[in-house]
Amino acid sequence: MKSVRLFTAAALLLASPCTFAEPAAPDSTIIDYRQPAPRTKIEKAYILEEMRLLFESIQTINEGLATDHMEDVIEAAAKAARGMRRNPSDPAYPASMHFKETPAWKQMGGDVGRGFDALADAAKNGASKERQLAILADTMKNCVACHQTYRLAEAPQP
Repeated sequence: MKSVRLFTAAALLLASPCTFAEPAAPDSTIIDYRQPAPRTKIEKAYILEEMRLLFESIQTINEGLATDHMEDVIEAAAKAARGMRRNPSDPAYPASMHFKETPAWKQMGGDVGRGFDALADAAKNGASKERQLAILADTMKNCVACHQTYRLAEAPQP
Protein backbone atom coordinates (compact mmCIF):
# COMPACT_ATOMS: atom_id res chain seq x y z
CA MET A 1 0.00 0.00 0.00
CA LYS A 2 2.82 2.36 0.92
CA SER A 3 4.58 1.75 -2.39
CA VAL A 4 1.34 2.45 -4.28
CA ARG A 5 1.04 5.84 -2.58
CA LEU A 6 4.67 6.66 -3.38
CA PHE A 7 4.19 5.58 -7.00
CA THR A 8 1.00 7.65 -7.29
CA ALA A 9 2.69 10.72 -5.80
CA ALA A 10 5.66 10.32 -8.16
CA ALA A 11 3.36 9.90 -11.15
CA LEU A 12 1.39 13.01 -10.25
CA LEU A 13 4.57 15.03 -9.90
CA LEU A 14 5.90 13.82 -13.23
CA ALA A 15 2.59 14.41 -14.98
CA SER A 16 2.09 17.91 -13.60
CA PRO A 17 3.18 20.81 -15.74
CA CYS A 18 6.45 21.81 -14.20
CA THR A 19 8.45 24.73 -15.43
CA PHE A 20 11.70 26.03 -14.18
CA ALA A 21 12.05 29.76 -13.93
CA GLU A 22 14.56 31.35 -16.22
CA PRO A 23 16.73 34.05 -14.71
CA ALA A 24 14.92 37.33 -15.01
CA ALA A 25 16.18 39.56 -17.76
CA PRO A 26 16.96 43.12 -16.79
CA ASP A 27 13.75 45.08 -17.07
CA SER A 28 14.17 48.73 -17.88
CA THR A 29 10.68 49.42 -16.52
CA ILE A 30 11.73 48.63 -12.95
CA ILE A 31 12.39 51.87 -11.14
CA ASP A 32 14.61 52.05 -8.08
CA TYR A 33 13.45 54.97 -5.97
CA ARG A 34 16.33 54.77 -3.52
CA GLN A 35 18.77 57.64 -3.48
CA PRO A 36 21.97 56.91 -5.35
CA ALA A 37 25.03 57.08 -3.11
CA PRO A 38 27.82 57.64 -5.65
CA ARG A 39 31.05 56.04 -4.46
CA THR A 40 34.31 55.20 -6.15
CA LYS A 41 35.35 51.57 -6.37
CA ILE A 42 37.61 51.99 -3.33
CA GLU A 43 34.84 53.66 -1.30
CA LYS A 44 32.32 51.04 -2.35
CA ALA A 45 34.70 48.23 -1.38
CA TYR A 46 35.17 49.81 2.05
CA ILE A 47 31.41 50.13 2.63
CA LEU A 48 30.75 46.57 1.47
CA GLU A 49 33.47 45.28 3.80
CA GLU A 50 31.78 47.08 6.70
CA MET A 51 28.44 45.51 5.76
CA ARG A 52 30.01 42.04 5.63
CA LEU A 53 31.49 42.65 9.09
CA LEU A 54 28.02 43.53 10.37
CA PHE A 55 26.42 40.44 8.82
CA GLU A 56 29.13 38.18 10.20
CA SER A 57 28.69 39.77 13.62
CA ILE A 58 24.90 39.33 13.50
CA GLN A 59 25.32 35.66 12.58
CA THR A 60 27.77 35.13 15.46
CA ILE A 61 25.47 36.98 17.86
CA ASN A 62 22.48 34.85 16.86
CA GLU A 63 24.50 31.66 17.21
CA GLY A 64 25.88 32.80 20.57
CA LEU A 65 22.39 33.55 21.86
CA ALA A 66 21.08 30.22 20.60
CA THR A 67 23.89 28.25 22.26
CA ASP A 68 24.32 30.36 25.43
CA HIS A 69 27.83 31.48 24.46
CA MET A 70 27.56 35.02 25.79
CA GLU A 71 31.28 35.69 25.28
CA ASP A 72 30.71 35.25 21.54
CA VAL A 73 27.79 37.70 21.70
CA ILE A 74 29.87 40.27 23.58
CA GLU A 75 32.85 39.91 21.25
CA ALA A 76 30.81 40.04 18.03
CA ALA A 77 28.72 43.02 19.17
CA ALA A 78 31.85 44.91 20.25
CA LYS A 79 33.54 44.07 16.93
CA ALA A 80 30.53 45.39 14.97
CA ALA A 81 30.44 48.58 17.06
CA ARG A 82 34.17 49.13 16.52
CA GLY A 83 33.65 48.61 12.80
CA MET A 84 31.03 51.33 12.72
CA ARG A 85 33.20 53.75 14.71
CA ARG A 86 36.49 53.11 12.96
CA ASN A 87 35.89 55.24 9.88
CA PRO A 88 37.91 58.45 10.26
CA SER A 89 40.53 56.81 12.47
CA ASP A 90 40.94 53.79 10.17
CA PRO A 91 43.90 54.15 7.78
CA ALA A 92 41.91 52.19 5.16
CA TYR A 93 39.00 54.66 5.37
CA PRO A 94 38.85 56.65 2.14
CA ALA A 95 38.96 60.28 3.29
CA SER A 96 36.85 61.28 0.28
CA MET A 97 33.85 59.48 1.79
CA HIS A 98 33.60 61.87 4.72
CA PHE A 99 32.22 64.59 2.44
CA LYS A 100 29.81 62.26 0.64
CA GLU A 101 27.94 60.94 3.67
CA THR A 102 24.62 62.68 4.20
CA PRO A 103 23.45 63.56 7.72
CA ALA A 104 20.86 60.76 7.49
CA TRP A 105 23.55 58.24 6.41
CA LYS A 106 25.73 59.31 9.34
CA GLN A 107 22.80 59.09 11.76
CA MET A 108 21.87 55.57 10.68
CA GLY A 109 25.49 54.42 10.84
CA GLY A 110 25.95 56.00 14.26
CA ASP A 111 22.76 54.38 15.52
CA VAL A 112 24.04 50.99 14.32
CA GLY A 113 27.30 51.45 16.25
CA ARG A 114 25.46 52.60 19.37
CA GLY A 115 23.06 49.67 19.06
CA PHE A 116 25.88 47.14 18.95
CA ASP A 117 27.52 48.89 21.92
CA ALA A 118 24.24 48.58 23.83
CA LEU A 119 24.01 44.91 22.91
CA ALA A 120 27.57 44.22 24.09
CA ASP A 121 26.78 45.99 27.38
CA ALA A 122 23.52 44.09 27.80
CA ALA A 123 25.29 40.76 27.24
CA LYS A 124 28.06 41.71 29.70
CA ASN A 125 25.49 42.68 32.31
CA GLY A 126 23.51 39.45 31.99
CA ALA A 127 20.43 40.83 30.25
CA SER A 128 17.89 38.24 29.15
CA LYS A 129 18.09 36.77 25.66
CA GLU A 130 14.80 38.45 24.89
CA ARG A 131 16.26 41.85 25.80
CA GLN A 132 19.39 41.21 23.74
CA LEU A 133 17.32 40.11 20.74
CA ALA A 134 15.16 43.24 21.11
CA ILE A 135 18.29 45.41 21.03
CA LEU A 136 19.57 43.54 17.96
CA ALA A 137 16.20 43.88 16.20
CA ASP A 138 16.06 47.60 16.97
CA THR A 139 19.64 48.05 15.75
CA MET A 140 18.89 46.22 12.52
CA LYS A 141 16.04 48.63 11.78
CA ASN A 142 18.80 51.07 10.87
CA CYS A 143 20.30 48.55 8.45
CA VAL A 144 16.91 48.10 6.78
CA ALA A 145 16.26 51.85 6.68
CA CYS A 146 19.63 52.52 5.07
CA HIS A 147 19.14 49.83 2.43
CA GLN A 148 15.64 51.16 1.75
CA THR A 149 16.95 54.72 1.39
CA TYR A 150 20.23 54.33 -0.49
CA ARG A 151 21.80 52.31 -3.25
CA LEU A 152 25.49 52.36 -4.01
CA ALA A 153 26.16 53.84 -7.42
CA GLU A 154 29.37 54.08 -9.40
CA ALA A 155 31.11 57.41 -9.05
CA PRO A 156 33.88 58.61 -11.33
CA GLN A 157 37.35 57.62 -10.23
CA PRO A 158 39.43 60.54 -8.94
